[in-house]
Amino acid sequence: MRMGYSRRREDRLIVDEIEGSNRQIAGVTLGQVCAANILFLDVRCHVCSRRGRYRVTRLIDRYGAGKLLSEFRDLLSADCPRRVHETYFRRCGAYFPGWKPKIG
Repeated sequence: MRMGYSRRREDRLIVDEIEGSNRQIAGVTLGQVCAANILFLDVRCHVCSRRGRYRVTRLIDRYGAGKLLSEFRDLLSADCPRRVHETYFRRCGAYFPGWKPKIG
């Protein structure tokens, strides 16, 4: 028996993806991203269609090599209207797609 569409399941999947991507960037700095030979950092939102692409060397020039990816993500999403949404499942879900921690 196939189950139909479930908004609750969809919301839970989005939250799981956001939390998973947050765990991947925990403690990672822009300097570490550069050392891993990553030239561009893509940013997207799980909830809406916002997206962007940034050159890592320019980010380091502007924010410093010690800037955490989580802090940078928060800077980028600061003007998002969903940043402080009353429903947890509809809050901003900014993340870095394709980011795989290659840092050892």
